[in-house]
Amino acid sequence: MLRLRPARQRVDFFPGDTAEALRKLPGDSKLEVVLSNHLLRYAVLPWSAALASEDEWMAYARHVFAATYGAEAAGWRIRICDGGRGKSRVACAADAALLDAIAAVERVVSIEPHLVAAFNARRDEFGNEPGWFVLHEPGRLTLALLAEGEWKLLRNRQAPADWRDRLEDLLYRESASSSVPACRRVVLASGLAHA
Repeated sequence: MLRLRPARQRVDFFPGDTAEALRKLPGDSKLEVVLSNHLLRYAVLPWSAALASEDEWMAYARHVFAATYGAEAAGWRIRICDGGRGKSRVACAADAALLDAIAAVERVVSIEPHLVAAFNARRDEFGNEPGWFVLHEPGRLTLALLAEGEWKLLRNRQAPADWRDRLEDLLYRESASSSVPACRRVVLASGLAHA
């Protein structure tokens, strides 16, 4: 017997949004929640052969977030993407209480960082060429440098009003301050907007 699946609805989730608001959305469609980068923190974890298990990678990620953000990081839930053996990995952190509240909404079937959703939609534009992935949403820029098939740098920054005019300088400064190779290729993306 064929069964119809309820439609899925993407919901952009910003600071100030609540799980209660998700519960009140009309209809019965399943909800795919995309978290604004305002709510997330990222870190690139360089490959280390010394880290033999997922628990060791997680301990390393917790250490990196604690060293960067202090005691605030203790209340965060961390997920790590596997870049493949010998490749850097991306760690993403978000407030655990917020994630639990969203996950408790019965219609929610997925919670995904905006960076992941946007990059997956544009990943074919990179091929093997190094390049910047610049993700804009209101008030926020996420800058990611990919080279040699791996993530080299990932930063969340406030987006100045004239960010497009200043983008070349922003990317140059990120490259220079991080000792990563500069590159000219830039893929721009956006997608989240306040309702």
